[in-house]
Amino acid sequence: MPRRRLLVVAAVLLAAASTAGGLVASAASGAPRSPAAAVRPRKAPTASTLVWRAHELGPASLSAVACAGATRCFAFGLGGAFLTSDDGGRSWTASRLALAARLTVLATTCPTATECVAVADRATSDSSHATPQGVALVSHDAGGSWQVATVRGPAVSFLGGLSCPGPATCAATSADPGATRPSGFLLESTDGGASWTFRRQGPTGGLRGALACQSPLRCVAAGGSAGIVTTSDGGRRWTSGRLPIGGGGLPGVVALACLSDAACVAGGVAPHPGYPVLLSSRDGGADWRIASMSVTGSRQLLGDLGGGSYTAVSCSGSRCAAVGDTIPEVGLVAESTDGGRTWTERALGPGGSFAALACRPAIACLAAGTTANGAATLAVLGTKGWSEPYVGLGTDWSALSCPTSLECVAAGAEGPVPVGAAAMVTLDGGAHWSPARLPAGLLGITALACPTTTRCVALADVAASRQLQQDGNASVTAVLASTDGGVGWGRVPLAGGPALLDALSCPTTSVCVAVGATPQRPGGSRVDVALRTTDGGARWRTVAVPSFPPAPAPGTSGSEILGGGLTSVSCFSARSCLAGGPAGVLSTTDGVHWRVVEQTPGPTSGGVVSGGILFGELQLLACADRDRCLGAFSTPSGEDLRRSIDGGRTWHTVASGPLDLTAISCPSPGVCFAAGSGHHGALVLESMDGGRTFEAAPLPALSSAPLPAIAATSYTALGCAGATACMALGAGAVGEVAVATSGRPRAQEPR
Repeated sequence: MPRRRLLVVAAVLLAAASTAGGLVASAASGAPRSPAAAVRPRKAPTASTLVWRAHELGPASLSAVACAGATRCFAFGLGGAFLTSDDGGRSWTASRLALAARLTVLATTCPTATECVAVADRATSDSSHATPQGVALVSHDAGGSWQVATVRGPAVSFLGGLSCPGPATCAATSADPGATRPSGFLLESTDGGASWTFRRQGPTGGLRGALACQSPLRCVAAGGSAGIVTTSDGGRRWTSGRLPIGGGGLPGVVALACLSDAACVAGGVAPHPGYPVLLSSRDGGADWRIASMSVTGSRQLLGDLGGGSYTAVSCSGSRCAAVGDTIPEVGLVAESTDGGRTWTERALGPGGSFAALACRPAIACLAAGTTANGAATLAVLGTKGWSEPYVGLGTDWSALSCPTSLECVAAGAEGPVPVGAAAMVTLDGGAHWSPARLPAGLLGITALACPTTTRCVALADVAASRQLQQDGNASVTAVLASTDGGVGWGRVPLAGGPALLDALSCPTTSVCVAVGATPQRPGGSRVDVALRTTDGGARWRTVAVPSFPPAPAPGTSGSEILGGGLTSVSCFSARSCLAGGPAGVLSTTDGVHWRVVEQTPGPTSGGVVSGGILFGELQLLACADRDRCLGAFSTPSGEDLRRSIDGGRTWHTVASGPLDLTAISCPSPGVCFAAGSGHHGALVLESMDGGRTFEAAPLPALSSAPLPAIAATSYTALGCAGATACMALGAGAVGEVAVATSGRPRAQEPR
């Protein structure tokens, strides 16, 4: 069973899993070094003249959001990701702030239409034991540009809470969450956040971060051991608020907002079992009660709920909103129209997690966080409810096809749970992407081919019937087709029984071939199958393929090793194709009749078995013509890249090492590429001599953020429009990364 299908099957069977995993084994995080040392070419490589450039597809998550005036809004994300909106949050533009690249912005607000402030946490080194350093930021142009503010006094170890009760007066809380003794300070700015000074020592029990100030003197804060504390004299004296005691003790407060001197709301978690809770106070924070909550839609509670919290609250007038999530992750939103006394809560969907919220009279409310697929999102609260005007593109991309150097279609599976399909289209070589329209019910897209700029075909996983699931099949394959360049997709009916298809090749506009196997049946095994279309994907027919020699009889040596299955196909004309899988290689010269070309060594015929796993199996296949092919073969340390010049009969290793390859392509007889990850991170291997030798391509950091942490950790899809125009798509430490190539390789056509 190929790795891509294993991801979907695991997610279907283990719906509570925390993540569906990457398509390849992730390399160590941090600054990727040149992966050339991980690749051992058999001969000296031929120098490449290809030029690679990088594009950031979108932030992975957002941590703070604010609005300045009636229409200007912005949001901070990890790694310097930054979104701006000039229409009150209805549409957004993604960019990157070099200043904030090593910061995690925890809170931001704008006391006036032009002056904005933010507090952030910055690690002083790459060590996990490093002491975080608090940083204050200020903007004088409504978030357009930012500078580090001056903080006078002792070194600030952590800045968490922020509140600006007036146009020039702001307060912030400083606390060290890792301190052995409770700590906390109150900082003050009287110049709109440009400079800060220590005002007072915090309460005896310390501070936790959340802060809401009704005036420069009156503030409510989340106390360390006291739950909620208040001050009416600028922090000289602190008084503990009285919180309701539940079955597990006092609720933990992580978010605060005040409508007036008397009315305040708080969000957090009630311990044991740890469900999200909202509190309200009518006397400025002295006494608190659990707010009345009515639930709409579905939400798992108590025994089914593993935990969760309301992470942000905000109010404008008498209207308040709160966002948070549960464990397992279900995004929550609660709304109040009576100043926080009563709330209506509903789930925003599985996988969502929200960290920030801003409510203003002119724009209602904006929430920032992550969606089910790990991407950034902003939700707008209006008369029609919550919507998502911006969704990032954080997805496990498994397929990429580029009919031209500028037009590409990418597809994959969202995660972590539940799994869903995703696809996107670019018309400018990867600089900008837009989501595609997919049919409902897809678990993920595993293969994609666009032979022209308008026609595309894809293979997608869908849930199997109940009977097939009882037989051990979590999913089967649906065939999709698009006639508008991958923007809109529809399902194509398949004649015959269900199949598990893993690979697709479209050598012409009308001819496509897909290979895989039949579902598992009780008492039987899967049978290899091939499907062929000659009308661009509208109608498909099953083509018989020969069986590889049978596996050893049950109970004999090697019988526990799973083999068979066609996992790759490469067609170099409408009639000629090679297909491969763990058992070997098949070929056809008329598109209909197939024969066995090469059999992979089995457990009793020279195959290497380690830990119950048979190595030396063919994982990926790409052919430039009927003779010259590349294949990725499994080894105990990953994959070897091997070359055949006799149509798959014999293979010779051309690159080895700790490689984890996910895609290979030979757009011409003289040029081949392989993408995946190596010992030091993501890599693309390129050959300018027809696959005889390979070298690691010199991949750049993102032009908008040259920090190594933004570079991809693996490339999971590869698409080539020709020998000089290829694109690799993969996951980075922050967001997704697309890399495109351009240039003119040295023309060579060796044998």
